[in-house]
Amino acid sequence: EETKKFTTSGILTYNEKTGKLFYFYYGKNGLSGKSGKTTTAFYTAVLDPVTLAVESNKRNSLAREMAGSAYGELMQDCVMYDESGNLYLAAITEKGDLEQGHLLRINNGEIDFDATYEGYPNADGKLLTIQYLGNGKALAYARNDAAGTAIDSYSHYYSIIDLTTGERTRLSYEGKELAYSGGRFSQRSVVFNEKAYFGVNTEADTNAIIYIYDTKTGVVEKGAEVAGEFYFDMIRVIEND
Repeated sequence: EETKKFTTSGILTYNEKTGKLFYFYYGKNGLSGKSGKTTTAFYTAVLDPVTLAVESNKRNSLAREMAGSAYGELMQDCVMYDESGNLYLAAITEKGDLEQGHLLRINNGEIDFDATYEGYPNADGKLLTIQYLGNGKALAYARNDAAGTAIDSYSHYYSIIDLTTGERTRLSYEGKELAYSGGRFSQRSVVFNEKAYFGVNTEADTNAIIYIYDTKTGVVEKGAEVAGEFYFDMIRVIEND
């Protein structure tokens, strides 16, 4: 279809190591609602943060859309950086009935994605959020499309990604994999003081449970519960001075 508009709810991020703004966006057919369609693979624009001059603007060839494309990063974390200043972006490509997740990387000092890198190989569905844990590891929230793709499907799960090998390990508690969560549009995880706090709401449990992952030891502990009558879609850190 012909491109009539470009999305304004793209992903904007500042790379402190390079001193550049990166903006990810794509073309649309100009229609609203379910008639609205993506018409291009997403672009990467690199801007000077002082003048906002566009230094580069390239269409990528590795994935169709970036994650969070409907709302930007209003709630969900779709971009992260490692210690070296490499930028990672969660992305999606439709492959038949599957929304195939990708984890792409722009190496420090570069303006385009590394075509040799795939941090989320053999995806079983959509990659929703990513957060850097340190030491080459990331926390991912993703969907197993075979378990359901409706917005209220219990088909979402957390895993740890080895960013060097792409190997994923689904999070477990007391030797058992955590059951699928509901909540496609959510950010029930936060990384703070070398621990990741993440909320799981399963079909079987009345209450949501916040688990705690120790980034140093890899051990998962059970934390607080959130009563079922509360709407629980976000975790945020609030620090008192």
